[in-house]
Amino acid sequence: LVKQLLGHTLSPLEDLQFIDNQLHDQLNFLLKEDGTEALELTFSTTLLSTWENRTIDVPIKPQGIETPVTDQNKKEYVQCLAQFKIQECTNAETWALQKGFWKVIPKRYLKPFTPNEFSLLLSGVPHIDLEEWKTYTRYVRLSEDHRLVCWFWRLVNDLTQQEKGLLLKFCTGSPRLPPGGFQNLMGLSGPTKFTISLGDGRNKVPSAQTCFNLLLLSNYSCEQELRNKVLIAIRYGCEGFEFS
Repeated sequence: LVKQLLGHTLSPLEDLQFIDNQLHDQLNFLLKEDGTEALELTFSTTLLSTWENRTIDVPIKPQGIETPVTDQNKKEYVQCLAQFKIQECTNAETWALQKGFWKVIPKRYLKPFTPNEFSLLLSGVPHIDLEEWKTYTRYVRLSEDHRLVCWFWRLVNDLTQQEKGLLLKFCTGSPRLPPGGFQNLMGLSGPTKFTISLGDGRNKVPSAQTCFNLLLLSNYSCEQELRNKVLIAIRYGCEGFEFS
């Protein structure tokens, strides 16, 4: 889809893996093996008709239903089927999306981007690196070697990538990083480092100010108390609820 939004030419079999990986593997297997005739395939595919609530056979080239697939023409079959699956099935919907998208961002501005670059701009960086996170963190009313900070980073180290994303979302409003990672985090007034500050109270669930990428930790009596309260925050508070 990103290729189509950028106006790039599709590579049917290569791109098929992103929408139907199982079919992609099956077609590659078909290309490598002999004896295609035994499968009794034709140049057609089966679709579900939502109007009639039944499956129908659809040709993927003229007279395709009557044309058997053999070892001699299987490359053409694979190409036709992959092309049908990634493009022709959704032509009308894709064209409508492209027109709307290009009204917002004119196509000429998209030319410099590769699909991977544009996907990164749209979705952000999926992997969260702990050492990078620590490097681009500043501390308020705390120091890097304060017991609360050490406990916090030990907890982050034990989190899964999904949980790290929830923590990042709780603190910044987004579960993913911008291109360039933590050093390019933005706040309300521009570039803003991730910040850990000592908040008020004792053994309270952490709070956050996402406009400033700010996490407020209260004074915890032990490491387990911090772990419990931070986990409550990221599991139940990352959608905007505030705890006290």
